[in-house]
Amino acid sequence: MTQRPGLFDLQVPFFRPLWRRIATTAAPLAWAVVEAVTGSYGWAVLFAAAGLYAFHQFFVVWNPDAGGD
Repeated sequence: MTQRPGLFDLQVPFFRPLWRRIATTAAPLAWAVVEAVTGSYGWAVLFAAAGLYAFHQFFVVWNPDAGGD
């Protein structure tokens, strides 16, 4: 039986294509900038943390063989 990934586990086959990893990282980082520019620093920190977590998972510890099909 295959174990289901956790809520924050990004090491899944869906993210194998590079463009998906880049988009999933860039979107929250870009939105963090928008929130910071408009003065919503709490939201900016939240979205920046999500983007940095995605960056860490996708480009620092990424294992392309994880979560095999």
